[in-house]
Amino acid sequence: MTSGEALFSRFWNVELGDGFYKSNLPGKKKGISASIVGGYNIIINNGSSESKKKAAGKIIDFLLSKDIQLKYFFDHNKFSALNEVYDDEELCSIIDCKLFKKMQYVSRPITYSDDYEKYSANFREYFNKFLRGELTAKETLIKIDNIVRIYSIDRKITEFKCYSLTFVVFLDILIAFIFYSSSTYNVIEIDIKDGENYEKCEFTSSWSKTLYVLLFLYRGFICLIISLISFIEWNLNSVRTDIRVITVIIYSNILFVFSIAVAENINLLNYKMHIAIKSTIIFLFTLVNYSLIIWYKMYYEISEKKNRKYYNKNNRSSNENNKSIKVSNLSSNYNNTNESNTKFDNS
Repeated sequence: MTSGEALFSRFWNVELGDGFYKSNLPGKKKGISASIVGGYNIIINNGSSESKKKAAGKIIDFLLSKDIQLKYFFDHNKFSALNEVYDDEELCSIIDCKLFKKMQYVSRPITYSDDYEKYSANFREYFNKFLRGELTAKETLIKIDNIVRIYSIDRKITEFKCYSLTFVVFLDILIAFIFYSSSTYNVIEIDIKDGENYEKCEFTSSWSKTLYVLLFLYRGFICLIISLISFIEWNLNSVRTDIRVITVIIYSNILFVFSIAVAENINLLNYKMHIAIKSTIIFLFTLVNYSLIIWYKMYYEISEKKNRKYYNKNNRSSNENNKSIKVSNLSSNYNNTNESNTKFDNS
């Protein structure tokens, strides 16, 4: 526009050179338009006393009065958003009042995102790609919607749900309760460019993070002690099977805890993949522990019971065979003795 080569240009309300004039943005339907407005917000503190609220209200009324709005224009060339200002004859002799009275004002969506500049940059990038033919209308709308949309599997995540995760802790319940109840959470947004945003829980204080590390070290210390004891009693026949089961549980738990820690600290580009990986790790963690602790012990006890029955049955059969052999030997010895006596008498 500054070079004089633009045919149409959408820009802020500034002084134009020769050959350009201002008009309302055309809308999809006739008579529908939009003009972005910007500026500062004026608010009254609700915690103030009633007298201060009334005084502040008078100041706002003064600033928004027609006379002051006109003064801003004539002294500082500041345009007003009040329609009645453009009924002033002196003002209308300088600018096109009909143009400003037809404007349909729209505020910038600064509340859509904590970082409006980033939101605006992404919005303009996708829209320009659409104008260049790099994206379809549907793709552009989806990407623009994804800038601020928060995705989740079930329902919207809240701070209460973050705290509710503490109730799934079964081991060392007292320590876990003290740790989590003294920690503070915050729901943070994971902003994925060209993807689907999501939210997750994060500790908000260094104290919570310190407790988390201490709890992690405490669990690690327990695993280390159990591993050491298992190594010492590795070849003890009375607990041989139990030792091996405990060892497998310890090392699998270490692997799963490490996997969960990695998954928690990596921001994946897909919220479904993020949740699926964490859910899979937790499911496998539960399944492996449950299988080894419960099902393996059940299988071991059933097998031992069958072995005892088989051993007792074989033992009884062996005893009966031994008894038969003893009876047979006694009978043979008795017969041999009788034969010897008979021979002796005959002689």
